[in-house]
Amino acid sequence: MLARFLKWTGFTLMVLSTLIAGIFIVGETFTDPGGWKAAGLVAAWAVPLAVLAALAWYRPGWAVPVCVVVTGALIGISIWFTVSPRGKGPTEAILTFALAAAIAVLGLKRTGVAGVLLLVVGIVPFAVNSLGRGHGANSLAAVSLAPVITGILYLLSASSKGGRPAPSARTDTGTGELPKAA
Repeated sequence: MLARFLKWTGFTLMVLSTLIAGIFIVGETFTDPGGWKAAGLVAAWAVPLAVLAALAWYRPGWAVPVCVVVTGALIGISIWFTVSPRGKGPTEAILTFALAAAIAVLGLKRTGVAGVLLLVVGIVPFAVNSLGRGHGANSLAAVSLAPVITGILYLLSASSKGGRPAPSARTDTGTGELPKAA
């Protein structure tokens, strides 16, 4: 019961955070640069977010390695932007926001893994950015807070489920002996 509450509290936090940040990002994008360029920029993060979220919902086993690879790419981008911050704009914050939203969906099926990934996505880009010149640190901090809190809630949820025995591949022989190897 507690595990379910923690998981759904974290997911609700991420949904609210995603809605608020998404509305803000879309509004800012259509204000400047506006027009078709804005539509393309919004689609550049909204379509991958939708695809990753659908993958996480329908095929969580496939989504885990994909999310790990994309998280690694985000860390690489964070390092690159620290080395060469010229012209980065809000790109790092938007990538963090979109990836965290998709990982939150994964958390409904793979809570522990998603909790770790959300902590990485929330902490590492901000930490790397802070080591550099700190360009865009405010927007990155704003989008990193919800993934960190949700990651903690997901990990607490996963650990509170730990009291239940996991299903075993071993068959019970009834005599207390382990099955013999062939």
